[in-house]
Amino acid sequence: MHTRALISATLLAACAAPAFAADDGTWDYWVRVQASVGSLGLDGDASFSDNGLGGTTFDVADVGLDSTEVTPAFELGLTTPLLSFHGFLGYQEWSTDGSATLSQTINFGGQSFTGGTAVDSKATLSDLYAEFCWGPIELNLAGFSIGLAAHQLGIETELSAAGTSAKLDESGVVPTLALRGYVAPLDMLECEVMLHGLAVPLGDMSGSYFSAQAQVSYYPFDYVGVFLGYKHTAIDIEIESGDSKAKANVSLSGPFLGVAAQF
Repeated sequence: MHTRALISATLLAACAAPAFAADDGTWDYWVRVQASVGSLGLDGDASFSDNGLGGTTFDVADVGLDSTEVTPAFELGLTTPLLSFHGFLGYQEWSTDGSATLSQTINFGGQSFTGGTAVDSKATLSDLYAEFCWGPIELNLAGFSIGLAAHQLGIETELSAAGTSAKLDESGVVPTLALRGYVAPLDMLECEVMLHGLAVPLGDMSGSYFSAQAQVSYYPFDYVGVFLGYKHTAIDIEIESGDSKAKANVSLSGPFLGVAAQF
């Protein structure tokens, strides 16, 4: 009797397992490569104090950095469909040059830029991230995964005017929680969402980081497809190093499109 019950339970589990495995789900691949370009705009404010001179909080528009730029991005996905473990490695870099006439005096990086002065500006935001997650439910129609990610964030800003220049160049590792989900109404059509976020109390860096991305992918062929979506990243951090203190409360938002290959 016990033997029959054990055999019956084993057969039932064997039949039910494929429904919760990634065998037929959207993430049923070993390797996925995605390359995209986005049209992302910068918004927010920043300050940078150094050499005993307090930093002035200014809007990025005040120095001509409120622009929308073509931004390349790349993501490599690795997965083990039978065990539902996933790993992702991605990179994005946004960069711009600007100019503006200051409406007020700005203290930045130990230098003073007088109101009414024309300034040239540069900014680069880079984001290299690695993510590891596990999918507890991955059905043919929908599924989700949870895990951890780490972002190597780089912030570089430079102001120059009339022979005076000051530069902020800081980077740090930001750990986050990670959540991904998908809905696949058709074999060739997939909708995917990615969320990364966490408050950051790490070393000289404090604040918060949040990134949300949604995309729709269309695969006219088995291994090659195209996708489009929208991304929003919000960074609110403070970095202290010796006598210098930098604050940035900025966001990057906009649509993107790209191509994907998976095997």
